[in-house]
Amino acid sequence: GNFRRRLSCFPTVFATLLVGAICGSVQDTNRYVDRVLGVEMPRELRYLDPWISSNYNVTLNTTMKISAYFNPLNITGFRLAKRLGNCQNRRIGNRVNAACNVTFGHVVARANLTLRYTGRVFYNVGAVGTFTTIFSKFNATAQIGRPPFADLKLVLPLEASVKFTGLKNVPVTEALKKGFLKHLGDKISNFLVFYIQALNRAAQKAPFPY
Repeated sequence: GNFRRRLSCFPTVFATLLVGAICGSVQDTNRYVDRVLGVEMPRELRYLDPWISSNYNVTLNTTMKISAYFNPLNITGFRLAKRLGNCQNRRIGNRVNAACNVTFGHVVARANLTLRYTGRVFYNVGAVGTFTTIFSKFNATAQIGRPPFADLKLVLPLEASVKFTGLKNVPVTEALKKGFLKHLGDKISNFLVFYIQALNRAAQKAPFPY
């Protein structure tokens, strides 16, 4: 009778509410990630972007005996992160996960080098590595009512163009380019440890979409 009719209506009403909750949570998650990346992270990165290393020496290519003294290395652009498309919001038990694709489109590494190359020493060599768009995956997970834990992982290999100045017409070889770019990749991996620490602080300052 009436009970059966009320019961038969329940799945339809529940499905409607569920769809509404999912749509709302995606919008809330988009706003959350935009707040983390666009407002909180620039504040957290004020001492990390630009990231400036101490001076150091490194071998760029063992076979070709290429080494460089960095005086120093300067990396900029990680504060200019952007959300790519809609985020996902999943609830599993009492945990909520917010996931989003994030891009960095303006990362540049600059260095002043003393370069041992082709059996000679070159002083005041300028090196600039300009990265193509860096794609990454942002994740923030929280138990209901507790602060979130955030993480960020690169999803594609790093690619960059590189220019050297001050080599006095000595050609730039692939060995020098590859050695320099591999070293930049290693340094960015080191930097991301500090970036993720800042990301966790930022993720906890924005209203999480529980």
